[in-house]
Amino acid sequence: MGTASALHLHEYDIVFLPPSFPIVAMENPCLTFIISSILESDEFLIIDVIHEVAHSWFGNAVTNATWEEMWLSEGLATYAQRRITTEIYGAAFTCLETAFRLDALHRQMKLLGEDNPVSKLQVKLEPGVNPSNLMNLFTYEKGYCFVYYLSQLCGDPKHFDSFLRTYIEKYKFTSVVAQDLLDSFLNFFPELKEQCVDSKAGLEFERWLNATGPPLAEPDLSQGSSLTRPVETLFKLWTAEPLDAPAAASSVDIAKWRTFQTVLFLDRLLDGSPLPHELVTKLSECYSSQLDSMNAEIRIRWLQIVVRNDYYPDLYKVRHFLENQMSRMYTIPLYEDLCAGTLKSFALEVFYQTQNQLHPNLRKTIQQILTQGLNPLPATELPAVTTDDTPAMVLEDKPPETANGAISLRDVDVSA
Repeated sequence: MGTASALHLHEYDIVFLPPSFPIVAMENPCLTFIISSILESDEFLIIDVIHEVAHSWFGNAVTNATWEEMWLSEGLATYAQRRITTEIYGAAFTCLETAFRLDALHRQMKLLGEDNPVSKLQVKLEPGVNPSNLMNLFTYEKGYCFVYYLSQLCGDPKHFDSFLRTYIEKYKFTSVVAQDLLDSFLNFFPELKEQCVDSKAGLEFERWLNATGPPLAEPDLSQGSSLTRPVETLFKLWTAEPLDAPAAASSVDIAKWRTFQTVLFLDRLLDGSPLPHELVTKLSECYSSQLDSMNAEIRIRWLQIVVRNDYYPDLYKVRHFLENQMSRMYTIPLYEDLCAGTLKSFALEVFYQTQNQLHPNLRKTIQQILTQGLNPLPATELPAVTTDDTPAMVLEDKPPETANGAISLRDVDVSA
């Protein structure tokens, strides 16, 4: 215990790992590992670093006692992260980032269904629940919404900051359950306890923890409207009929946008896919400098649009991206989209040429994606390749299938 206290935040280091590192970020006490691919994704890098530092308190100093309550680590760390970004970068930026993440949460909920047990904050590890699915956006964003709701109950966020300091001091270097947090909250604010805020109709603490579906309440993000409104306006211009591409392109200079604005715009387009071929062509022509940037968060979204819309002129960029990005977050969504459409043989070809560079666990996951429903060689018999000129296995393409129902790792793997 004395050693832990002496080491706690005495020094904090960051190690940037090569693109073959399979996850985006992983924190340890006083040390965080982050994939180097995110270095060009300016705002995402900032968020990841702040989030991992927040785990010094929520996750490392005070740890959730079971995997069933991961929100005690991730929800609180996300809240702390956004308190920090609000102080440093302003409320508008934090609201933009939150809107982007909540969009992803609702996208995931649409895929999984509102009654899916993994959407609970207190997930029960019972038959039918895959433990690997506990690291999802409900853990982060639904957990954040509950913590934010608690902060609003006490009025001034600085009062809630004081509570969190007391909570950390009381439970540091121990493991807790949700009831420990909630009891501490009500004891710290006795006036709220007297008001029975824990049993307020429709917002009961127990319901927050055990109800499936979306958060019972979401934060007011109106302070971010100056950043989100231009995104909505541009999306409507590009999807209007008939399309007036010159007017849409000249209406807003997205080169001056924040990264989160650009990815929010691309997510809107991705959700609307398949798109008219003319629209995808004009987007590629008008925004080539932005879409071809080194920012992996922007590129992955554009390349998913390319794949979902069979936009062959930019297909070579998908190959180049998969040859250079080895994170689960940047590879699995593309392979899933390739295999859900008409480009399965292309996916196999790229995989055969890059598989030896992949982490073994990631390689196995991609093999499963490639073999599911296609009847190629068993995953254990996929040939190893050592040269780029190895002939690819060619399969007969099938008609496009419905959108993949799996959780998008691009949305889920925010950080650990």
